[in-house]
Amino acid sequence: MNFLAHAYLSFGDKDLVTGNMIADAVKGKDAESYPEGIFKGILLHRSIDGYTDHHELVRATRKVFYPAIKHYALVISDVIYDHFLGVNWKKYSNESLLDFSQKTYAQIDGNISFIPEKFAHVFPYMKEDNWLLMYSTRTGIHRTIDRLSYRSKSFIWSKETIRIFEENYSELESHFLDFFPQLVNHSNEFLEQFPVS
Repeated sequence: MNFLAHAYLSFGDKDLVTGNMIADAVKGKDAESYPEGIFKGILLHRSIDGYTDHHELVRATRKVFYPAIKHYALVISDVIYDHFLGVNWKKYSNESLLDFSQKTYAQIDGNISFIPEKFAHVFPYMKEDNWLLMYSTRTGIHRTIDRLSYRSKSFIWSKETIRIFEENYSELESHFLDFFPQLVNHSNEFLEQFPVS
């Protein structure tokens, strides 16, 4: 899953959302050096990714893209699931996506001293362009896919990826809508394993 889903699956907790959002920038046992709540968020992020990567519905989504873009289908599935979460936001939250995004950035700012350098580099751009809100629009998700071409010179299929996304939009959204409640349940069950501090 991508940034919006990880933020949502932190369930409003400041430390969880910080850990969940920075987790890709934290390697292995380095996670153990963080305060308990942020550490838990990092572990939650890893659990979400593991569950997602092996789920049959997510694999079905990746199969739609795989013939054209091969292993990049893994990245694209994460990105477009954030789009479908944004599009269907009112199914999952009574808070507006705009308010949620601003609250999330403020929570991370409140833990800014714990942000690793790799995430600190992208975070200002995330806030300035409001990525969490941008994912919910077709234009925004097209821009996000295009941006992959700048981040990885070997990704040369942005136009093809956008075409596949648009031509299979309803099917891909159906995969997401069937999958996401299961991921919410998984995330809640994962957090229930931790004793109350």
